[in-house]
Amino acid sequence: MILKILFPILISFILIAIQLVIIPLIAIYGVVPNVVLIYLLFYSLKKGQISGTIFAFFIGLFYDLASGGLIGSGMFAFTIASFISGYFYKDSFVEILKNIKIIILVVLLS
Repeated sequence: MILKILFPILISFILIAIQLVIIPLIAIYGVVPNVVLIYLLFYSLKKGQISGTIFAFFIGLFYDLASGGLIGSGMFAFTIASFISGYFYKDSFVEILKNIKIIILVVLLS
């Protein structure tokens, strides 16, 4: 039970570190993907609108604190994006997300 709660938080912290340290090195004309946002969108599609929105709020707060930027900007953006993507939550869609090939394709296209 506790692993279900700690595992997404641990993944998010690792992705925040990757986003802030490694991803800027692969920027093409200043454009970089936001891997934290991609993960949060998948989380809200998998778990639902309310839990995805609450999770995105706290991860956005930590992202703002870790990045040293304006407090609340990432938190607001992540929360709104997860809230909107939560509208597309369906039980049948959870089975599709388990297929790793589709996840890799979506991430690469993002």
